[in-house]
Amino acid sequence: MAQSQQTIRSVMKSRTAPLATCGAGDTVQTAIELLDRHKVGALPVTDGDGRLVGIISQRDVIRGLAEKQAAVLANPVGSLMTRDVATCTPETEFEAVALLMDARHIRHLPVVEAGRVIDMVSLRDVVAHRMAEAEIEADVLREVARASGGVSAV
Repeated sequence: MAQSQQTIRSVMKSRTAPLATCGAGDTVQTAIELLDRHKVGALPVTDGDGRLVGIISQRDVIRGLAEKQAAVLANPVGSLMTRDVATCTPETEFEAVALLMDARHIRHLPVVEAGRVIDMVSLRDVVAHRMAEAEIEADVLREVARASGGVSAV
């Protein structure tokens, strides 16, 4: 069955928590505290106008700790962040986001609108969306089977 062409905006509507961000000049320690407090795996790094300048993830922090040990905690986020950041917009379809995440081997994708970061999409969001679609498809198949006198459980 064909997947729907639902956009990222649909998952954004259900969010209630504000987007956690950090600045390139913040310390890695501050970023770790934000990651923990907001229970997220990555933070968009923004300038004073909310424009994306990078992203820092748990992976970046672990890499920094492996290379520089605890001394990295006092370093600025800008020294560890990924600068070449893939992004999407609220109108990007889930399928395109899933393909981009797979191709780039990433788990978090900033959502940008009018040059500013407005949300983050995670691999968890993509998986939840696909599971919901699979459940809808299963329901449709059950109804088709019942209507045609076929098997009642799919």
